[in-house]
Amino acid sequence: MKLVGFFLLFHIHHLKGPVDCKLVFLPPYSPDLNPIKQAFSAINAFLQRNWKDQGLSIIDHACHNIMPDMAWGFFHASGYVI
Repeated sequence: MKLVGFFLLFHIHHLKGPVDCKLVFLPPYSPDLNPIKQAFSAINAFLQRNWKDQGLSIIDHACHNIMPDMAWGFFHASGYVI
């Protein structure tokens, strides 16, 4: 099964053909390249700071605590925004 990636890579290079494009291969899994991990970390930190609120509304507040600029930062830190 480990050779599946090699054969897939071989086929992708042949599909690329004469078109001038750049292929960027990512590792199979890397938390550093996953912006959702950073978002969950921010939600977890909010929940730990506000643990005394026992209602389910705290989860809603934690999710709404992530502002668009924070989300952009998660994607930028992961390398998806140039």
